[in-house]
Amino acid sequence: MEKDKAFIKKIWPGIDKALEFWCIIVMLAMTILVLLTVFLRYVFNVAFNWTEELIILLFITTTYFGSILCVHENEHIDISFLREHLNPKAGRILGIVIDVINMVVMALLAFISFRWIQKTGSSITPGLAIPYTFIYIMFPISFGSMAVYTLRKMIGRIKAGRAVIKEGV
Repeated sequence: MEKDKAFIKKIWPGIDKALEFWCIIVMLAMTILVLLTVFLRYVFNVAFNWTEELIILLFITTTYFGSILCVHENEHIDISFLREHLNPKAGRILGIVIDVINMVVMALLAFISFRWIQKTGSSITPGLAIPYTFIYIMFPISFGSMAVYTLRKMIGRIKAGRAVIKEGV
C-alpha cells in the first residue's frame, strides 16, 4: 500500500510536466507555423490550405489541453464569492460539491464526444487529408483528463479537511 502511494506521488508530477511540455510544444509549433505562413504569403505570395488548417487544429489543441492545465492550476473560471464568505468547513464542502458537479459534466461530455466521433469521425479534412477522428479524439481525452484532475483536486480537499479535523481546529 505504501509503495502504491509512493508510486502515485512520483507519477503525477511526471504527468503534469508532460502535459505542460506538450502544451508548450504545440504553442511553439503554432507560432512558428503562423510566422512562416505570413512570411510566405506576403513575401512570396504563396499560400497553402493545409497550413491554415493545421494552425486551426493547433489552436484548438492548445485550448483543450490548456484547459486541463487550468484545472490543475486552479485557473479555471470560478466564482469564489460565496465560498469566501462561508466558514472554512462549509467552504470546503461547497468546493467538493462543485468538484462533483464538474466531474459529472466532464465525464458526460467525454461520453457524448465518443458517440459523436463514431458518427462524424470518418470524414476527411480538406487540407490535411486526415480523418476527423484524429482531431476529434482530443475532446474526450481533454474532458476525461479534466475529470481526473478535478477528482485529484477533490481528494486533496477531502484530505485537507481530515487533517484539520485531526488537529482539532
